[in-house]
Amino acid sequence: MPKQKTNRIPQTDLLEHPAVKAWGELRPERVEPAQIEVLKQKQKGTINRLAGVGPGNSAVIAKRCRHDKAVIERAVYEKVLLHLPVTTLHYYGCVEEEDNQFWWLFLEDVGDQRYSPSVEAHRTLAARWLGAMHTAAEGLRAKIPLPNRGPDYYLMYLRAVLEAIPQIQPIPSLKATDQTILRHIVALCEFLEAHWSQVETFCDRMPRTFIHGDCLVTNVRVQPNQAGLTLAPFDWASAGWGLPATDLGKLGLPYRSVPPTEPDYAAYWSIVRDQWPSLNVQSIQQLAKLGQMFWSLKVISLGVREFDYDEAHIESIINKLNVYESVLANTIRSARWEN
Repeated sequence: MPKQKTNRIPQTDLLEHPAVKAWGELRPERVEPAQIEVLKQKQKGTINRLAGVGPGNSAVIAKRCRHDKAVIERAVYEKVLLHLPVTTLHYYGCVEEEDNQFWWLFLEDVGDQRYSPSVEAHRTLAARWLGAMHTAAEGLRAKIPLPNRGPDYYLMYLRAVLEAIPQIQPIPSLKATDQTILRHIVALCEFLEAHWSQVETFCDRMPRTFIHGDCLVTNVRVQPNQAGLTLAPFDWASAGWGLPATDLGKLGLPYRSVPPTEPDYAAYWSIVRDQWPSLNVQSIQQLAKLGQMFWSLKVISLGVREFDYDEAHIESIINKLNVYESVLANTIRSARWEN
């Protein structure tokens, strides 16, 4: 899970911690952790590391999240990943809180070695892992109900952007450069909306399968073993049925200080070509660009919802919008959906 600044819970309070109480309901051999580290804490959820309570005194990740997200993650761990020939972290179970608004998910701690797009071996490993997951999961679509993450899902975000930005533009603290970025985003979204039928036509020719949906570098770990390296993606709350585009594209996106890097398209094709003979390296590359466009629309839509009149907060949001406006513009320029 994410390596970041952590806070440790005082030793005297361990057994009273909500994560430990929830863990105890699963009847593990050991309940009291050696320590608790708070890895992430937000209003919408928390992530804690419970040291020493797992098999062989290993750590367990206790993730508290909203019911709607937990339902998806639980279905992925219990009904999807078990049937796929890919490595994954161990899922210990979940516990619902009394009001059912939040659930606790308990997962294997897969360490802190993040997937690095600058490492060729990581890119090849990720491409082959995604290819194996995508092709193997295609046949499960009719059996397991999960959200639709197709083009309509991202069209919803596009329209949300067009609706929200005119309400933001009158904010007096916005600089001229900020207004320029917002105008560029509107122009790009209007162009996309007018040409969305071409996007849909392209998507209709592409395979639909199970996707992670949030396959950023922060949600993927690499673990060494005797055979070499294994991949362990986590955070499946955005999973569903969609195009491979979404996962392929996200692994190549910039994220904070991580520069954009092209995924290993040839490695992905080497895995999927037998099941999806209509795809080639060029069409896979185009799928990845489409996935980057989809994700940019989502990030921009979520970003414009966060505006307020705090100048420091506005600057942070504008910086993010500026990055994804560039990604959106580049993917539109490279698009060949009509072909």
